[in-house]
Amino acid sequence: MSSPHLSPPVSSPPHGVDLSGKENGFYAGFVLASVLLGITIVQAWIYVNTNEDRWPLRTLVTILVILDITTTVLNAEFVHHYLIKNFGNLAELSNTYVTVSVELLITIIIACIVELFFASRVHKLDLVHWVIPVFIVSTALAGLATGTVGTAEVFKYPVVMTIASSKVKLYFALRNGFAALSDIAATIALLWSFKDDARAIQDRYPAAKTLPVYSHQRIIGNPISAVFVGHVHGPAREFELVPFPSRRDEDICHYHGLDVNNFPSFSPSHHQPSPTSRVGSTVVLPFEDRQNEMNEILFLQQQEKEKENPKSMDEVYLEFVNAFQDLQTAFSPEPVDMAPQHIAVDVLPQRIIEWFGWFAGTKIEDCDQLDWSCPLGCIVKLQPRYSFTDAGESLYLPHDTLESTLSNDGIHDLLQIFRQKYCGWLGFTIEDAHDPLLRVVCCALAARHLPEDVKWLFVPRLRARVEEMIKIVILNPPPRPGSLTTIKALLVWAVWLPVTSDLSIHDPRYLLSVAIDMATQFKLADCADLLLEMRQLEAAGQSVDMNVEADLLDKVRLWSCLINVDTMYSLRSGVSPHSSFGPGFATVFPVSYTIPTYLDGCQDLRIRIITDLLCATVSALKTEPRSRRSTDLDSWFRERRGYLRDMANLQRLLTLVTPLADFVKCQFSQMGAFSRALQLLVYYDVLYKARKLYETSPQHKDNPNNPFWCLEIRSSDSSLVHWMKDGLVLAEEILSWVVQVDHSFLATFPNHLFFPFAFSAIYVIGVKFIGFNALQTVFLGVDCQLLNQVVVNLNRAALWSGHPAKSCADFITTLLSLWNNRDVLFVRDD
Repeated sequence: MSSPHLSPPVSSPPHGVDLSGKENGFYAGFVLASVLLGITIVQAWIYVNTNEDRWPLRTLVTILVILDITTTVLNAEFVHHYLIKNFGNLAELSNTYVTVSVELLITIIIACIVELFFASRVHKLDLVHWVIPVFIVSTALAGLATGTVGTAEVFKYPVVMTIASSKVKLYFALRNGFAALSDIAATIALLWSFKDDARAIQDRYPAAKTLPVYSHQRIIGNPISAVFVGHVHGPAREFELVPFPSRRDEDICHYHGLDVNNFPSFSPSHHQPSPTSRVGSTVVLPFEDRQNEMNEILFLQQQEKEKENPKSMDEVYLEFVNAFQDLQTAFSPEPVDMAPQHIAVDVLPQRIIEWFGWFAGTKIEDCDQLDWSCPLGCIVKLQPRYSFTDAGESLYLPHDTLESTLSNDGIHDLLQIFRQKYCGWLGFTIEDAHDPLLRVVCCALAARHLPEDVKWLFVPRLRARVEEMIKIVILNPPPRPGSLTTIKALLVWAVWLPVTSDLSIHDPRYLLSVAIDMATQFKLADCADLLLEMRQLEAAGQSVDMNVEADLLDKVRLWSCLINVDTMYSLRSGVSPHSSFGPGFATVFPVSYTIPTYLDGCQDLRIRIITDLLCATVSALKTEPRSRRSTDLDSWFRERRGYLRDMANLQRLLTLVTPLADFVKCQFSQMGAFSRALQLLVYYDVLYKARKLYETSPQHKDNPNNPFWCLEIRSSDSSLVHWMKDGLVLAEEILSWVVQVDHSFLATFPNHLFFPFAFSAIYVIGVKFIGFNALQTVFLGVDCQLLNQVVVNLNRAALWSGHPAKSCADFITTLLSLWNNRDVLFVRDD
């Protein structure tokens, strides 16, 4: 996959960029801080010459003065770094200089020291309950802890968006809240302690006359300033304050003045490392390719210039040609001697439906409105549907049994065929127990591989027997009777049950939902936690029943397979999965970077990788752009890229495991193509949502047929063309894999795994349509030849006329015919 396009950093502002709106507040704050530094030095000099305190208190005052002076020095270094050393470097403004983090830490320490000092004074006076000084100390230490954690985040991720993130704002809001509580408690305690002796103290110590003034300042000023800082740590404002050397941390707010409402909330890795939201143990560092608000200013100024001086059609055409230059060596010499024509977007879905129906010779049912936000679901509706059996096949008896249909040797042979060809796809065991439903399901699937002259003597009767037995299970009201083998039978039949026109065949997703309901009834979701508890007892030296442990592990594997298949169906239909994983899943199936040397270990690794891929895909598809603003698109693109990097890391792991694994090599190889298909789904979703943004934007909604629309929706560093081309690479890799894989292995694929092949073909043809629609010429390439070879290999894999490989091949053939007769999708520009 090609790397994402990155623009060079902005090194200097264009003429006319006025930064005073952003930097005036910082300038005023720095001047005021410098003035207050002089006041602090004068106060320190007076104290040195007049105090009669003991050395511990003198040392404390000295440390506080030095720390106050240090904060101003750090601010001066901050000014030097941004406005002198990096003058004109707009990209540097998105980074947080190290002095900011050090300054935050120092001011937090100063605040805690002062609060602890006042707590000690309240304690020594001993005129209030002992709970008060304890409360002051507790809130002071709590403020120190939360402030230190927040500062650590700024140290760890030194960019402006860290300070603007909700996580860091929460830390500093808590710190300021604890500090305000400590100040209020200390001030009230001191005022209460002095209230009875105020006159005597003032007569004996004249300087004490000012104490109530300072006390009121403390009780009013410090909490207000704490609330003020908490407010600044909330929504961003167009100002910036520098720490005042003579004030507490509540008076401190060093802020970059960027509009952080346009930035996403900060999280160290976009999404947490759990099996439901994060890929394995892979951690992707945040804040790569960050663009700041100055880039937004430049981008908006560029847009204003484009509005004032719009590009000519020749310039737009040339920009589009350059964007697609690396997809072809030259344009085809095919002349365009007709009037310019473009795709009629408003009638495009209906014309596609009509073409697929006409080519298949049947009416496409329930396709009045295709929802292309779920392309896999559209493929299900458009693909040809065949009868499960041929018209001339033998009739079956309604009350056939497995034993009346096959001999014992025949049953044994079919079960062996099933284990050889299908068990590699399963993550759980298929017992040799005499469960009627599971045995007949396995035999019905294995019978498809019998020689042609005997296959159809058994397949129809076995299939009818399976459907009759499943009907009995389904018709029972919940809780349905059954066993774990019944759940396995329903799952296996649902996974390899094709989409057909036979009304007697149950819908695979419905069968899967019944299996999940039964699994929930058996509490399979809790088995992971029970297994972990048993392993902990075993690690502690206690004896455990190994058979019980093995049974729990098999149940966890079965539950994982159910949820993974259900998630795949949810991607196809756009509805939420029926259930999810428990908290113990990640521990039961940890991500391993060593190659397992036994079959179960390889299967467990497959389960974990598939789960992580699906969870990353679901999480990525949930992200939505807030608007067409460059910063919002940047945020959305960054988040999508983060998930794609996670998926690419798992794909890399699959690439390493496939040639080295001793078991299920073919399944690991298929997972590489499956991983690319899920990534392609994320790329497609970006293009689809961007298209919807274009259609709903006020300036473009009146021009839906604009062939250059993908140049209109862009972030500050890339356009949709880059996403389109990255996805095209993935689609071509998937199709190339289909051409090279053994067709006998393709024949055993679970039926839902054929949809990614059709989806890849849609993506390739779609890109060709976009190019032709804009340039009125055809890109030279081997895409059509590649698709033809895919059709050939899929037809080889079809075990009968209604095999899902055959349906996929016919779908791609129809798609190629639509490309070859593309004029039906175009209208002339009159």
